[in-house]
Amino acid sequence: MSTAGRRTGKMLAGSLVLACLMVLLAPTAFAALPTQVTLTVNQVFDKSALSAPPTETFYYQLKPKSASNPMPEGAIGGTYTFAITGNTDKGIGPIVFSAPGRYRYEILHITDPASNYVYDYAIYTIDIYVSGDGTYYVVVNKEDGYKAISMEYRHTYSEEPTTAPPASKPPLTTVPHTSVPRTTIPHTSAPPSTTNPPSVPSTTTPAQTTRPQYDLPRTNDTANMLLWISLTAISFIGLLVVIRIGKSKRAPRNFRAQVSGGKR
Repeated sequence: MSTAGRRTGKMLAGSLVLACLMVLLAPTAFAALPTQVTLTVNQVFDKSALSAPPTETFYYQLKPKSASNPMPEGAIGGTYTFAITGNTDKGIGPIVFSAPGRYRYEILHITDPASNYVYDYAIYTIDIYVSGDGTYYVVVNKEDGYKAISMEYRHTYSEEPTTAPPASKPPLTTVPHTSVPRTTIPHTSAPPSTTNPPSVPSTTTPAQTTRPQYDLPRTNDTANMLLWISLTAISFIGLLVVIRIGKSKRAPRNFRAQVSGGKR
C-alpha cells in the first residue's frame, strides 16, 4: 500500500474514533432533562375559639402566566386547584420541564369569605429558571415586587364576629362591560363668573417601586459547550499523533535509501 493510502486510512480511522466518542458522550450531556420541580405552600390557621371551627380546609389555585408552561398532573383548563387543611405544608407538583428557560406562575387563595373568618388573600408570583443541564432555581415574589422566603398563608377564626368586614377575594372572572346610554344636554351659554372656584389640593400617590424582573432569552440551544471543546481538543491531539506516527515510519526508509545510494 502506498504512503498516501496509509495516511488516508489513518485519517479515516481517527474520524471513526471521534464519531464513536461523540455518540458515547452526547447522551451523558443531555440526560439531565427533563427535570422535576415541586413547589411548597405553607398554611397557618389560628383558631382563637373554644369550639372547633366549621371548617379548616382552604382552597388555592396555581395558574401559569403562559399557556405553554407545564402544569402538575390534575390541572384542568390550565389551572391547578388544591386544598390545604389545618396547619401544614402542601407540595405542589411535580412539574416536569423538558426544555431550558424561564417559567412564571401565580398562586392565590380562592376560598369564599365567611363569617368569623379572616382570610389571607396574598398573591405570589413564582419564576422557575431551568438550565440546559437540568439544574434550576426558584424565585418567589410578593405582590409588592419584593422577594418572599416562602409562600405562606395565615387564616384566623374567632367565635365572635369580626368588627371589620372580611378581606375581599381577588376577582377570578371578568365582569362584562355594559354601556350606559348617553343623554345629550343642550348647550346654554352662562354669564362669566366673577368669583374664582375654590382650589382643590392635589394629592399624588407615590409611585410604587417594584423589583425589576429580568427575562432570560429562550434560545432552545441545549448544546454543552464544554463537551464540544473537549471533543475538538481530542481530535486535534489524535491528528497530531497520526502525523507523528507517519513521520516516524518514513524516517528509516529514507535512511536506508541514503545508505544504499552511498554504497553504489
